[in-house]
Amino acid sequence: YLPTAAAHRTETHKVPEQSSKRSTIITIMPSSSARPSSSSSSANSSTIKFHDGATQFRLRLTLSLLTHRPILIRNIRSSSIEAPGLAPHEVSYLRLLDGITNGTTIEINATGTQLRF
Repeated sequence: YLPTAAAHRTETHKVPEQSSKRSTIITIMPSSSARPSSSSSSANSSTIKFHDGATQFRLRLTLSLLTHRPILIRNIRSSSIEAPGLAPHEVSYLRLLDGITNGTTIEINATGTQLRF
């Protein structure tokens, strides 16, 4: 995965290298399609929102856990007539995260096309 030039926010992390005493800087830049939307209300300003479905599903949930911020994912396979919503392996991953964390709240709408974690 190579980030696009249209990314608006970057995050920089120092990662120590195994073979030397130097550290490497990794910059993560979201692509324009995966860019979280901004919220105008102060109550939901900390929620990370994605409207492009289950793209990078596990990564987004991990981001939520590491940053201690709630996440909202919409349009999860909403255009699929045969199998809209979360796939069985995604539900299994949510159960795993729920089992290893303390105090998480998982909200899934009736059709499974929207998730709040």
